[in-house]
Amino acid sequence: MADKVIKPKTEKVEKALASIFSKMDKDVKKRQWTSSAYAATIRAVAEAHGATWPKDETKDANGKVNGGSRFEFTQAMRDSDLSFSSNLKKYAVDRGWLPASDQYSDVDFDK
Repeated sequence: MADKVIKPKTEKVEKALASIFSKMDKDVKKRQWTSSAYAATIRAVAEAHGATWPKDETKDANGKVNGGSRFEFTQAMRDSDLSFSSNLKKYAVDRGWLPASDQYSDVDFDK
């Protein structure tokens, strides 16, 4: 089998991904892809593209961040209903926001 060719993402995305994976265990076998890793990735990609957060961060007595917009966004994205599209789809169906069965759709989301 030939070596798999992996097409890199854009420079900004690659830098964001590198920042996330550099915070994980140095032993790749011990790393896990979790909803919090995904949340941090979404935040890092957004920041790499210019997104900024209000200067409203709060910290506990030990200096650990425990509040603010950036923190709250990350906490929200840890919810598996947001971090996995199939889970969000089921949630939307359960709430009645989408039909229970897929129908043919010609919606152009690029408009």
